Amino acid sequence: MSKRMREAVKRRKRHKAGPLFGDRRVGEQWCNIFARCEGAAAFLYDTTTDTLLFEDGSGRMRRIRRFLKEGYRSFPAVPRDRELFARTVRSMKERKISQRQCRLRIPERGGSLCWYDCRIAVLTQKKRTLVGGLLTDITEQYRISGRLRRQARMDVLTGLYNKAGEVVIEGLLAARSTGIFLMVDLDNFRTINSIYGHPQGDRLLWEAGQALRRACTEQAVAMRAGGDEFVVFWPEGTRAEAAQYAQEILDRMAEVQPLEKGLVLSGSIGIAIAPDDGKTYGELYAAADRAMYEVKKNSKQGYAFFSDPS
Repeated sequence: MSKRMREAVKRRKRHKAGPLFGDRRVGEQWCNIFARCEGAAAFLYDTTTDTLLFEDGSGRMRRIRRFLKEGYRSFPAVPRDRELFARTVRSMKERKISQRQCRLRIPERGGSLCWYDCRIAVLTQKKRTLVGGLLTDITEQYRISGRLRRQARMDVLTGLYNKAGEVVIEGLLAARSTGIFLMVDLDNFRTINSIYGHPQGDRLLWEAGQALRRACTEQAVAMRAGGDEFVVFWPEGTRAEAAQYAQEILDRMAEVQPLEKGLVLSGSIGIAIAPDDGKTYGELYAAADRAMYEVKKNSKQGYAFFSDPS
């Protein structure tokens, strides 16, 4: 719990139920729920007056009138989330749902975003219908889970995508149907591994990952496909640009200082263009793989485009 939230909790405990929500019976009902959720901020919406009463991060109560008509725009969440919040409150007002849980992003003073778990429920008192909820700060949990998700998608040795990159590329292909697909295979890697040992082989893989990072633009998706094979995908581009990308990768690899005498980083690159050479990750992989082996057979340390012999 943040320092500001802890201070808000202390201030809240000094309030009585009546002054907090303006209605003693409703306040007591809501505070009974609230007492079990220390560290949360509360809000209450009156469907009769279209008024939202909520507690901001400093523990002060704020009131927004004509909430569903226009007032929701002043709710402190980011625009997309406050619209979601308003739609949820409207659905509960119309009795379409009685409970709901969602997540809201609320900007901090410094500009960073905090994530909140929002739990909402319908409360009734005689003929009045109220919608009450709790906002619990889950920013730290969200950051930790996000970091773990990113780590699960990354290759530990190179820092590039692991096999999860396939899903990312498939998504880009589904959205655009175009792209440049490069298969990069390190030259003589098995020989280097057997002569110099796995530690030096791992070092070479790491250097290859760094070279790809330097060569790639922000739009590119770079992944380690397995062993000494890498895939780089751009969601759009021409044949001429594909050749430039491939040459840039070769140039960045050539800049790496030899780890030992004879231990030089170089690669063979096969290029496939979507949708001409394939429309899916698998089809493009197969096409680029064939082109890459043509380079291996001839000279290595170069690139070639896929060409269907038929």
